[in-house]
Amino acid sequence: MKKLLALTMLSALLLTSCMPQGEDLQGRFGKPTKAWEMTLSPSSPSGAYAVSASDSVLYFDMTLPTDNGLTLGSIFIVSFATDLDLDPLADGTTISLKDGATTIGTGTFALVDPSNPSEGTAVITTTKAVSLTAGTAKTFTITTNTSEILTEDAGDDDPLTVRVEHNGKSVTGNALIY
Repeated sequence: MKKLLALTMLSALLLTSCMPQGEDLQGRFGKPTKAWEMTLSPSSPSGAYAVSASDSVLYFDMTLPTDNGLTLGSIFIVSFATDLDLDPLADGTTISLKDGATTIGTGTFALVDPSNPSEGTAVITTTKAVSLTAGTAKTFTITTNTSEILTEDAGDDDPLTVRVEHNGKSVTGNALIY
């Protein structure tokens, strides 16, 4: 009986020592294949605007250390912030992601909280693949119908700040005044 108990305890000890611990398991994860960098493009708009049907509200640059690209179905989260100037009826307004003049993905605007018109969001899924050359910044544009998402206050500044996130990286654009 003592030998059986000793063998059982020895087996349990050996099994425990062979099982991967947290540090070992974490060490087995590889590095991400894409090291995205996102920065505000020098061509991103700022200043006073009039609301319109198609405004470029944010330009941003993406770079990769190796040739790679955005695949079909890549996800971008776009956030909008104002001082209570988002239109509560704006849900469903199209937000577009463009590569030059080509729309590569769309999403729809929705208020984060319908009772608080200061924050909205859209999830954009790409419908076209885009290649990125190693180390070269590629500029993308976020466009939307600002006359639909904003409630214009005549004679008052209507600030709109746009933020975009992809693959754990984010960039916040200039605060536009409408």
